[in-house]
Formats: sequence, structure tokens, C-alpha cells
Amino acid sequence: MKLTIKAIIDADLENNEYKNEETYAPFKKESLLRYIKILYNKSKGKYIENYDNRIEAIKTNADNIIEDIENNLLESIKKNSKIYKLSQYP
Repeated sequence: MKLTIKAIIDADLENNEYKNEETYAPFKKESLLRYIKILYNKSKGKYIENYDNRIEAIKTNADNIIEDIENNLLESIKKNSKIYKLSQYP
């Protein structure tokens, strides 16, 4: 079963023990966005160090940066998500 990041997050929101999504979901979204920003800065740093022009480096490596972020998110989900672990069983 192939899971996307969005499907895992949606399922996690639906199945969590918090009944009031209006108070919980914004906090969770903000935390996720902060984590993505950290991953972006980390990945971006890896690609801009060999360039004189930072903007050009980001443009040239945009696909690699996004792929790094996605891979890091999926790895984190694999380590921490009950839903992902359950999806591994036939």
C-alpha cells in the first residue's frame, strides 16, 4: 500500500484522540510548516555552498531540494506514525 504524505496527515487528523480539530489542527499545521521550513533550510544549505549566486543555486536545485524535503518527511513519518506502521501489514 503506497501512502502519500497528504493521505497520512489526513488519516492522522481523522483518527487522533482530539475531538476539537478547530483548536488542535492549526497547532499541528503550524508545527508541520515549521518542520518543513527547517528541512528546506537544511537542504538548501547543502546546495548553495558551491555557488556564488544563492538564488541561481536554489533555482538550479529546486527539484532536488523538494525531493530532499519529501524524503525527510516520509522518513519521519515512517519512524513516528502509527498509521504508516499499520499500513505495512497485508
